[in-house]
Amino acid sequence: MEQKMKKTRVLVECAILVALAVVLSYLKFDVGAEGGSVSLVMVPLVLIAFRHGTAWGVGTGLVFGFVKCVLGDGLGWGLPSILLDYVLAYGAVGLAGLFRKMKNGVIYGTLVGGMARFFVHFLSGVLLYASYAGPIYGLDFSNETTMGVVLYSIVYNGAFMVLSIILTLVVMILLQKAMPKKEKF
Repeated sequence: MEQKMKKTRVLVECAILVALAVVLSYLKFDVGAEGGSVSLVMVPLVLIAFRHGTAWGVGTGLVFGFVKCVLGDGLGWGLPSILLDYVLAYGAVGLAGLFRKMKNGVIYGTLVGGMARFFVHFLSGVLLYASYAGPIYGLDFSNETTMGVVLYSIVYNGAFMVLSIILTLVVMILLQKAMPKKEKF
């Protein structure tokens, strides 16, 4: 019975942090006119991964991505975009949990979770949005070569993901420092 209560508590914690991630996803600032935004959305997802492990982190990210999409942010782009830009991208953040028991794991895990999300967005950019490759941030990738599309996706997604990863990393380090020793992740 005690094991069942523990799982229920973790499940409720995940649901609360998914709700927090949804709220944080609306408190954002846009990066340029081209799109992409920076927010603290990854903080609750990384937090779950560190508190309860990779499986819970990935699962919570998958649920958040689906909820975020259903709330109207991604349904217009079709199933491949829903899977890559929302469900899998946010699920990848849960990989941060791989480093939860390591010294400085919060740093490595946040970087890996953020880079995994970037990689999924990058793949989406190459596979789904190649036709959008063109001028961005003063650079022109409109030659429609494979390298142009790859560079476009790196620049477009990197513009908001680098800032999002740095912001998440700073908040996670501050959260870890603020926690009592017995509660540290």
